[in-house]
Amino acid sequence: MKNEADILCTTHYGYEFVSGFEKDNLIGLQFHPEKSHKFGMQLFRNFLILADEQL
Repeated sequence: MKNEADILCTTHYGYEFVSGFEKDNLIGLQFHPEKSHKFGMQLFRNFLILADEQL
């Protein structure tokens, strides 16, 4: 990643890599929250709250 301040989270799976980033009004994730049961659902709820706050 060019700017480490944009890194939201990293994951270690054989090696460490950026699994989430945030820049301005963009958030990108490199995993499947829909497969994480109640934790993934909470993540989606949090995104909806963030989106609503931006309107």
